[in-house]
Amino acid sequence: MQSTSQSAHIIVVYVTTFGSIRLATI
Repeated sequence: MQSTSQSAHIIVVYVTTFGSIRLATI
């Protein structure tokens, strides 16, 4: 359960970072 929570957190950080880079690119 803890592993799943950690994975979810990593996904959120990855999506946020990718979104920021995409906005910066545009």
